[in-house]
Amino acid sequence: MKTYLAYASEANPEKFEMVKEGFSFNAFIFGMLWCVYNKLWLPAISLLAFNIILGVIIEDGAISEISGGVAQIASLVVIGITASQFMATSLHNRGYNLTDAIIARNADEAKLKYIDKSLLKNL
Repeated sequence: MKTYLAYASEANPEKFEMVKEGFSFNAFIFGMLWCVYNKLWLPAISLLAFNIILGVIIEDGAISEISGGVAQIASLVVIGITASQFMATSLHNRGYNLTDAIIARNADEAKLKYIDKSLLKNL
């Protein structure tokens, strides 16, 4: 079971997004592409700048290619670990507030549980 955080829009409480807590394998594998897809511009630009600087340092011979590869993998691990926080911050900046934490097997089940809870509150 996984924990999902439900963020509802201030302007329209019926509009909500789910964010899975924990390590994001997709963010780890796709890195900058994942950031761009999720409109996380600052992490995407930061990762791009890191990659450019790392490439320049490797070309200068200041560090070995192996060390550069380790640094690249480490940066992707950090993105994977912090992905849910990036998503939460992005949603908050777009006018969403944390409304609930749902324990579910997957995102679809979490959405259904959230909708059920929301309907019960309105009765």
